[in-house]
Amino acid sequence: VVDGDMTIEDVKIDVDDYADEYMDAIVANKGSNVTINSGHFNGGTTELGGAGNTAVFANGGNVTINGGYFTVNGLAEGDTGHIDLIYAKDNARVHIYGGTFVGADDTVWLLNAKDNSGARIYVHGGTFINWNPSNEVAPDGTTEITVYGKPTIEEKDNGDVWYVYTYQP
Repeated sequence: VVDGDMTIEDVKIDVDDYADEYMDAIVANKGSNVTINSGHFNGGTTELGGAGNTAVFANGGNVTINGGYFTVNGLAEGDTGHIDLIYAKDNARVHIYGGTFVGADDTVWLLNAKDNSGARIYVHGGTFINWNPSNEVAPDGTTEITVYGKPTIEEKDNGDVWYVYTYQP
């Protein structure tokens, strides 16, 4: 949990290694400014009845992602909740310039800015596996995600589709 300014590099945070209950790998609270340059951040597996763990939770804070590997393991067996890989609410701002983003099979949104909370996610670059952020539209037809550019689409031998956005300064 971050309540100030922090730059994160070359660390591994796997919620399943540290938590026995609902938890997020990184939480940026209101007023904080977090920059992630590299590392591996796994939101883990949800507990039964949980809303879902995240790799990054922008809880009113500002997050800049320049690189890193972001994953979640999925729902616990029998869980009916949902999973977001990167989640923002309460006027948070998330800027993604790079990194690799991988959801579990039951991930509902790789990127999720809570509807009507003032939160926004901006995709400038990055690699999104089996999920294209430019297709994200809320059930009411709105979006809190802004995507710059068009992806290069790479189809892998294992059936995965990579959507690669290249940051153009």
